[in-house]
This record gives sequence, structure tokens and C-alpha cells, in this order.
Amino acid sequence: MRKWRKVLQLSIKLFALVLVLTMTVTLLAACKTEDAANTGGSSTEKDKSEESDGMKDVKYTVMIRQGIADYPPDGGIAKQWLFDAWESELGITNTDYEVIITPNSDYKTKLNAMIAGGDIPDFFDIDVSDLRMYVENDMVVPIDEMVDQMPEYKKMLESVGSKLSYDNFMIDGQHYGFIRPALPGPLNAEGTEGVIVRKDWLENVGMEEPTTLEELHDVLYAFTYNDPDKNGADDTYGIGGDRKNMFSSVFGAYGLYLKGINSWVEVDGKLVHATVMPQAKEAIAVLRQWYSEGIIDPDKFVIEAKQAKDKYIGEKFGVWEQSIWWANDARTAWEESGQEGKTCAFIKPVSGPEGKFGFPVAPVKTQARVLSKHAFEKKDPERFAEILNLMSTDSPKGLRLTQYGLEGEYYDYDASTDTFTVHPMDQSMYQLGFSNPIRWIDVVDRRWIPDSDQRKVDFGVSNDTNNWLLSEFYGSVPAMVDYPDLYDKLWMEYFTKIVTGASELDEWDTYVEKFYKQGGQELTDQVNEAVNK
Repeated sequence: MRKWRKVLQLSIKLFALVLVLTMTVTLLAACKTEDAANTGGSSTEKDKSEESDGMKDVKYTVMIRQGIADYPPDGGIAKQWLFDAWESELGITNTDYEVIITPNSDYKTKLNAMIAGGDIPDFFDIDVSDLRMYVENDMVVPIDEMVDQMPEYKKMLESVGSKLSYDNFMIDGQHYGFIRPALPGPLNAEGTEGVIVRKDWLENVGMEEPTTLEELHDVLYAFTYNDPDKNGADDTYGIGGDRKNMFSSVFGAYGLYLKGINSWVEVDGKLVHATVMPQAKEAIAVLRQWYSEGIIDPDKFVIEAKQAKDKYIGEKFGVWEQSIWWANDARTAWEESGQEGKTCAFIKPVSGPEGKFGFPVAPVKTQARVLSKHAFEKKDPERFAEILNLMSTDSPKGLRLTQYGLEGEYYDYDASTDTFTVHPMDQSMYQLGFSNPIRWIDVVDRRWIPDSDQRKVDFGVSNDTNNWLLSEFYGSVPAMVDYPDLYDKLWMEYFTKIVTGASELDEWDTYVEKFYKQGGQELTDQVNEAVNK
């Protein structure tokens, strides 16, 4: 009941007015009760009854960090099929979704702008290095209770790699990130990147696949100066990429895992950042020499990944460190344009002066999807958990629907071999609204790749664990939030200037000094403390 403040000098007239109003309300309530008895219930009770018969309207916004230009804004034909599956399998209705597609280069800028405008997505991608910032600013919520309601997803977290990844997004004993689990088997393993070489160019210049740094240098030189594309023009470079490409195989030839802020090696029982290791200076010296010889595409230090991809397809350089998927895009583009005989493939990482080699692989995921606090409080998280669990279920209306579409129409499944045959279509799965944009629980499943596909051969190289380099730490510590520029700005600035000759090689020593002074020492201390807990 409402508590009224006592008024010291309450007039009898006011008291009488209140009494009259109270009696009036009581009489009206009595009348409504009588009407309800005659009509089957009050309007309030009817509203509650209607809500129990159906489901309140909910629309989930999912923001993904991918560049998918052909995903339809309206969700395509996939949307209604998903709605039908949710209703038939889960009894879920009145549920809509919007997928916000954002390329990696623009992702953080757009996400931050949305947050600043009070329009935070319900479900969105973050890096592990940013997790603590979102948690401390009360923007995302723990997901342990949701995961307990998702048996199919939770089952996949039992594998070693998935468990480590899941724990990687844990702060103060609570998990915050829906990581990307994988179905079992080497085809579904984490190694998707490596060294891509133009096989036809090797043949044109009369050379074999390089196995050492020296041999790689000779191949790059020939790709630059020996007209590998046979067009009679001096228009190619040995190796290229985008501005964030780090020539990881060259650092790997010196035993260094180098891929982002979590690039840690063990020295005398302590973890040290790879960029401050003496071997990093040796690797930079090699790259500096290559650049001075003109065998590195100078555009590499200023262009974005999509531009680098276009240059590779346009045959401007012959060696590239990228993903199997982008290598396949290049092969497909050449084939579709009638350029017979043009191809590329993954090669084993080259060895350095001490016989070391490898390519950085992150079996522990450093990106996950998080649930906003607003969605948790306002948008029926139990319903969302059911949908996510269905998307994790290997069934025709679960994982297979989101990944492949309708069975019999877009794919056939062979249970005896546990493989899929995907039917050729005029439109991509993205255009229809399927695959990556709606795989909100993105289970790795590559059973659709046929044995004859070059990608299967490439995966054999990239997922040969003998070729892997692993960081000694993949987690998150507060210093990553406090000093966000240590890698993306400080390291990239010195690396670029030294390799391109704008700064002397010894400026690397200045970098090391600044690294520790500008937060690197605190970062290193916190990482070592974290691994020793």
C-alpha cells in the first residue's frame, strides 16, 4: 500500500476529500470485479492470459566482425526457414533478428559509435584484450547460467582447445565469451593461415618450393625480377600483404611467435614479449635487407587487407601470408576469368639460421561473442540461449540449417562418411541469408570440403602441428586495456620505419626501451603473474 506522508496541519476538508476518493475507488473496483465475473476476467487478467498463450515480441541485434557484402539487409529467404525451425523445434515464436555486418577494419569504430549513442548491440564480437574494459564498464554480462541451458554447446566445450578458449574469457571466476568451438577432426582444427606461394610462378622461374630463409629470398628475388607472370613487364614483387601483415614466417624462422599483443615466449622461466627479443631484431634486419632490394611490395605498409587481396589476385606479388580461404578466393577468381594454369598453395614455413621454423597458431581463441547487459535484462536471455543451443546442434534444423540450408535442396548428407555434398547454386549462401552471418554460435564444421579440393591439401599443411608456433599466453590482463597502443601503434610504427629504411636498425633498441617505459613492464609483470596463478 502506498504510504502517505503525514501532514502536521491536515485540514478536515482534505481528509474528507481523500476519504471520498478512496470510497470511489473501492466502489469502482467492486464494479470491475463483478463485471469480470460476468465476462470471464478483468482486462488485466486477459492481458496476462494472452501473454501466456503466446510470446512477447523480441528482436535480437547481432553484430559480427566480417566483410560480407552480399548478405541481404532483410535476412534473405533463410529468415523464415529459421523462424519455422525455432517454432517446430523449440516452440519459439514472435522472435526477429537483425545482423549488422561490419568489416574488421571498421568494426571497433562502428561498435564504439553505437555504444556512445546508447545503441549497443545485443550480441557482438570482442577481442579478449578488450574484455575487461567491457566488464568493468558494466556493458556485458556473465554467461555461465546461459551455457548451463545449452547442452549441445556445453558438450563441445569439453575438448581441451575449446575449454582453454572458454576459460580465456573468464574474469573473476565468471565466463563472458561465447567462443567458437569445433567439431572433432584435423580438418576442423585451428590452423587456417600460412605461407601462400604461386605454384605456376615457381614453374615459370624454374624454382622449387623454398625450405629456408635463403631459398625464400631467392624465390622472392626471381618473382620480382624474372618476369614470373610472363607478361614482359616489370610489374611484380616477391612478397606483399597488408599493413598489419607481420611476415610471421620470417619471425618464426627465428623461433618467435608474432601475432598481436599476445606474442609471448619463455626465457629462463619467464614470459617475454616477442617484439623485444634479440631475435626480433635479427628478423627485422632480414626484412630490411629484402625491402632495400625491392622484393617487398612497398604498398604492403599502407594498404588494408582487402586491397592486398585484390593485388594478389591481380598478380602483383607471388608470396602472401594469409588464410586458406583467401587463397581459394584467388584460385576461384583466376578460374572464373578463364586464366588456366594459375594457382597457389600453402607451403611449409621456411627454417632460419638455427633450423627453427613455424607459423603462429592460436588454438586458444582470442575473439568471442558477448551478450550485452541490456539484452540480458530486457530481451529474454533464456529464449536466446535456446536458439543458440539449436544452432550448435548437429541436426537438419540446427547447425546444418544455418551452415548449409535445407537438406535435399542445398546439400545432401552422407551419414556413412559424415560428409556433405553442397549443390551448386546461382547465389551464394550469404546472399540467401545462410552461413557465417547467422552462425551466431560459429561451430567449425568443414565436412563440406571434397577430397579433390586444394583446401584439403592446404589444411594438411596448416594443421600439421609440427608447423605450429604457439604463444605462451593468450589471455587478458588489465594492462592490455591500460596500454592499448603498445602493439598496434608503438610496435607497428618502429617495425615499419626500420624495415622501410626510414629509421636505422638500431632504432629497435629505442623501441625496446619505450616498450617497457610506456607500459610494457607492467604488462609483462601482469602476464607472468597470471600464468603463475
